[in-house]
Amino acid sequence: MTCTGSDLGPISYTEADAVDEIVVEDLTGDVSGSDGTAISLTEAGAGGSDDGDDGSSSFPATVTFDGTNGSDTWGVTDATDTSIIVTTVGGAGYSGESKSGRHETAGDGGDGGAGSAASITMTGGFVSQTEGETGIAISTIGGAGGTGGEAEYTGNSFDDSDVYGGDGGTGGAGDTATLTISDLSDPNSSYGIDLSGLYTGIEVLSIGGNGGDGGEGRCDGQNSDRCRAYSGAGGAGGAAGDAETTVTDTDISISDFSGTGIEVLSMGGDGGAGGEAKAYWNGYVGNTPSNGYGDGGTGGDAGTASLGLVDGAIVISDDSGEAAYGVDLSSAGGNGGRGNESKTNSDETFDYAVQPGWGNGGDGGDGSDAELTLEGSELSVSLSADDAVGILVSSTGGTGGDTGSSSGDWVLAPDEGADGGAGGAGGPVSGTMDSTSVMTVTTTGEGGSMGALTLLSQGGDGGDGGSGGEHGDGNGGAGGAGGSISGTITTISATTSGEDAYGIYLASLGGDGGTGAASDGSGGDAGAIDISFSSVTVQTSGDGSHGVYALSQGGAGGDSSSDGDGGDADWITLTVTGGTVEVTGEDAYGIAAINSAGSAGSGDTGDSAGDVKLTTGADVTVSGSGGIGLYAASSGGTSSGKIEVTVDAGG
Repeated sequence: MTCTGSDLGPISYTEADAVDEIVVEDLTGDVSGSDGTAISLTEAGAGGSDDGDDGSSSFPATVTFDGTNGSDTWGVTDATDTSIIVTTVGGAGYSGESKSGRHETAGDGGDGGAGSAASITMTGGFVSQTEGETGIAISTIGGAGGTGGEAEYTGNSFDDSDVYGGDGGTGGAGDTATLTISDLSDPNSSYGIDLSGLYTGIEVLSIGGNGGDGGEGRCDGQNSDRCRAYSGAGGAGGAAGDAETTVTDTDISISDFSGTGIEVLSMGGDGGAGGEAKAYWNGYVGNTPSNGYGDGGTGGDAGTASLGLVDGAIVISDDSGEAAYGVDLSSAGGNGGRGNESKTNSDETFDYAVQPGWGNGGDGGDGSDAELTLEGSELSVSLSADDAVGILVSSTGGTGGDTGSSSGDWVLAPDEGADGGAGGAGGPVSGTMDSTSVMTVTTTGEGGSMGALTLLSQGGDGGDGGSGGEHGDGNGGAGGAGGSISGTITTISATTSGEDAYGIYLASLGGDGGTGAASDGSGGDAGAIDISFSSVTVQTSGDGSHGVYALSQGGAGGDSSSDGDGGDADWITLTVTGGTVEVTGEDAYGIAAINSAGSAGSGDTGDSAGDVKLTTGADVTVSGSGGIGLYAASSGGTSSGKIEVTVDAGG
């Protein structure tokens, strides 16, 4: 669909209109969003319509906007909800068929459909908005998996009977979400995109659908002594696609917002939970960790999240004390689903239910690359809320699922205890600037032990396994590994005034191990940190507010039984070539680089911590009680790395 001329808006199409592309060009007037949203394109797949049907995938959706017409420039104005929104979403899977009888297997839930590629390309023109929800929004979302069907037996036969709940459907995948902006300018403003008074300025999202929960298995016959209930497994979360934003030759202002200035997110779907297993009267639960019934679904993997700024400027500010993030650039694996719950109506005075049973927790999904790149550009963020992070670039693994809970009293303990799911791995995180780019970040609220600029890769925590007794002796899930932190940051100013508010925080963290009566999970290993700063101006004034803080730390081992070893830490190379670091709060470091193996739970401290190389030519001033100008450490259980600190002339 091509839209030209004047008096346009709202422009709105959905899958019902059989339009998957909107082209706006040859304008002779602005596109108005005074009725809510100026330009909207939605493509939704159909949901399943009958027992166990899969959802269908959506069509792709694309909006192309060119506001330049000869010597005239036109834009998108006056939206009261969203200026431009493009959405694709897969259809949800339908629930599985339920069954009732002595030997019945319920149907599996249908799989969610994929959300197809979604994109907005703007070349020329402008966007101006002063109220509403979001300025520019792109999302591609996988459909949710359907819930497994329920199976029950309510008869009174003394013969063997068994019922099987259906498995949850798999969540649909998210596809690539892409925002491309170039050469935007407004004749009446200093900015090609000028957004204020919104919740979120710009969001670009690729999200996998959640897996469906497993179906219930239920024995509910008062005289059915040999009935076994098996519940369905949770469906896997859908994978996310890449989320990409590129801004070229365009200046952007986002102010007075209450959520996030710019969010670029790729996030895998969560795994579904194992279905409830109910053994009333004289029944058993047939789930075991080895037969797969009642398992939680695995979390979906994330795609790459990237933001590139070329020959432009982005200014983000909020002084209301509400906004949480200036820039949130994240790749996040989905969480693993928990194992089934076992339930009975037996109690202390009516103790007939024989035996519970358990499925394993699902593994967390992995994060992928998170990348921030500046070329010939300026990025400025100023926030005032407590715990606010000016610029966050992160990759995180999903948490492993726990085993389920129990209700009622059982005659026998289970034959096996289930295991917690493993945490997913964090992916590589990078920040890169050329020599002509400048980054300025300021936060004035109390900190949450994060930095005004934060680069973070973190493994997910392992899930908890069976804790003994009616839960059985299970194994705790292992923590996921943290990924690498790398980059070249040229000129940066980072200022904070709250407590525990770091100027610059660089961290690779292993996830913690889960607990289990058979054995605890080990902590995940941390990744390497290799990053350089050419010129810094860092000022922090709160207690515990470090200037530049680099940390590679293994995850802690689980601590309930045995074998919960800490994870290893990798090496750090941190270079701060020049500039100034001024830290005035108590118990704060000027520049610190720390490798620390994970703490022992029920096992040993992580074996090794890598080398630390800290080089600086910056002027470092620390004036608070307990402060330290330069601090470098490597601490492993059996092997600690070499420490090398170099202070150049003038440092």
